[in-house]
Amino acid sequence: MRALRLIFAALASGAALTSHAAVQGITGIHDYDPDPAAFLGHISAAGQRGWVTATEAIGDNPGDFSGKNFGSHGWAGSHTVITRLNYGYSPQGTVPVPSRYDEFATRCANFVNASSGCNIWVIGNETNLAIEWPYNAATDRHDYVSPAMYADCFRQCYAAIKAVRPNDQVVVQAMAPWGGPYGPGTNPNDGKPHDGNPLNWCDYLYETLVAIQGHGITPDGIAMHVNSRGWALSTITSDTSRVDAGGLSLAFGWQVHREWIFWGVPRSLWHLPLYGTEDNGLYFWQGGGPVGPGDPAYAAGWLQAMYASLNDWNVSTRRSGMPIYHCANLYRWANDGWTISGAPQLGQIYVDLDASLTAGHTAPLPSLPMSTAMPGGSNVGLASAGATATASSQFTGRPPSAANDGLGSTRWASAGNAGNVEEHWLAIDLGQSRAVTGVRLLHGQVSSGSAAHNARCTRIESAPAAGGPWSVETVDNNRASASTATFSFPSSRWLRHLRMYITDVGTTTDNARVAEFEIYANLTPGTETLDNPDFNFTTPAGGWTRGTSAADKFGTDYVFATTSATPTATARWTPALIGGQYEVQVWHSQGANRPTDARFTVVHAGGSATVPVNQEINGGQWNSLGIYTFNTGTAGYVQLSNESTQASQAAIADAVRFVPASVPAGLALFGVE
Repeated sequence: MRALRLIFAALASGAALTSHAAVQGITGIHDYDPDPAAFLGHISAAGQRGWVTATEAIGDNPGDFSGKNFGSHGWAGSHTVITRLNYGYSPQGTVPVPSRYDEFATRCANFVNASSGCNIWVIGNETNLAIEWPYNAATDRHDYVSPAMYADCFRQCYAAIKAVRPNDQVVVQAMAPWGGPYGPGTNPNDGKPHDGNPLNWCDYLYETLVAIQGHGITPDGIAMHVNSRGWALSTITSDTSRVDAGGLSLAFGWQVHREWIFWGVPRSLWHLPLYGTEDNGLYFWQGGGPVGPGDPAYAAGWLQAMYASLNDWNVSTRRSGMPIYHCANLYRWANDGWTISGAPQLGQIYVDLDASLTAGHTAPLPSLPMSTAMPGGSNVGLASAGATATASSQFTGRPPSAANDGLGSTRWASAGNAGNVEEHWLAIDLGQSRAVTGVRLLHGQVSSGSAAHNARCTRIESAPAAGGPWSVETVDNNRASASTATFSFPSSRWLRHLRMYITDVGTTTDNARVAEFEIYANLTPGTETLDNPDFNFTTPAGGWTRGTSAADKFGTDYVFATTSATPTATARWTPALIGGQYEVQVWHSQGANRPTDARFTVVHAGGSATVPVNQEINGGQWNSLGIYTFNTGTAGYVQLSNESTQASQAAIADAVRFVPASVPAGLALFGVE
């Protein structure tokens, strides 16, 4: 965020990798020059790798083959650099006019090919802001850069860079929070007129990513700008302000860091890393800024609260499978009014930085989201099945019980909210914990006949008790105003309380309408497959490393730990089962560096059994550990340790499957009675 930006301009966070010498954290700084060594020294002292956002204006001359050495500072190799490639800065534009996209792509490739010390490249910056649009001499104005236009520019840059550095990451630009919609105006840096932007910030991001996918491209990551509106702790911990942004109810504060994902990132791209390249409290660290001299200055504790909040989000992604923030790079070290190095509060910022680093925040491994398949099992959310519905409010004659009566002709409707702030919830208490397989939402149209009554933004949440705390399981980004939605867990989850939390009720009024909130669960034994990215897979102890190279893996990845004579690492698969007999099967990728005695322990209704597995052979298939009896619930599990008689091998934790089985009386299979 430069001083010349519009008031909506916002900031971001970054990404994390792994170093041989230090743990990759999520803390970073914006600016490669002037050298931020003093800031990065605090990160290194905490035993972590940090992040640095560099930004370069490279023009569009295809005959320019110059680059930059991003390993020139003394900390080179100890921290990870992300470089943003711009055509220029305002009023030139972050990308050129469309007729020059090909030349700009060639220049990007030339610059990348000639550079060292960086392998993550962001194309452009915040084109939802008019101040970032290029001047078009043919129209004598700054023409609107639509999502489709940026996607075309990204397509060409992606292809050109991959041609010279195929293993580098090419990342989609960050958008500005709270930027749009707005009408025509004037660029303050050259006095030239600019077009309007008809889209809010989340819609602009979403349409950009969909357009990029339409070119047959999956980007390597997404840059994000996230910030709070001020420096008080409350701007992080308790800001729930919302705004009607072009007909969509969106967060108008720190919660933008979640809503970028909820409503801006298509489900098909949830596996991508998020790189927060700018992050702050909107105003200057020293006070003043976009609004004026009265803007507040940095307040003690903000920095810890911000990083703790992003860490909380990252931890929650283990459950939801949504994208992970790999870093948050503070905007900025120097160069304009947002300077940290020149702020009188620098001492306090360092105190808070050190306190935040002590917490050791890191980016977790990616997880599996709910699919959009119809869940199996039976609808246990019905009143007739013992479930009870409650709601945040109700419209006269539209009680919450109408949403779990099994009748699509009835519906729950909320009371309205003043000021078009649309937040409503409908909760179901199943009466007891069950092996929940998924949910089906029947929106208002099923009952009323009007698509305008279908909620557009709904979170599906669960909680251990009626009063919470509530955790996000998935979101229904219903841009098409569909009347139904289905979501299935990768494997069943042991749940009792679920709710729909609606933040945009549709296109007419601020009353939420739900015909049925169906919750499905297994009532009889069924096959449960738990892959390592599943929420029901955990690593209670030790260091496990993600692997993707084995061709005979299950799914997209696996984790491994180095074997030793005494166990130092454990991995655990904990299914939600209906009581009965199950054959337990494991999947691993084979190799010469695997243990021949990988120690799997099955904890079942009758005790436990340890079964060694030779992981040098029989890879890429299901291998049986035996047939066991399990009680209903989550008391049973399978555990793998890195204990082995063969040191320095790779013990593989991939997938485990529980298959209903029947054992004739008096027959013992696989040593299990």
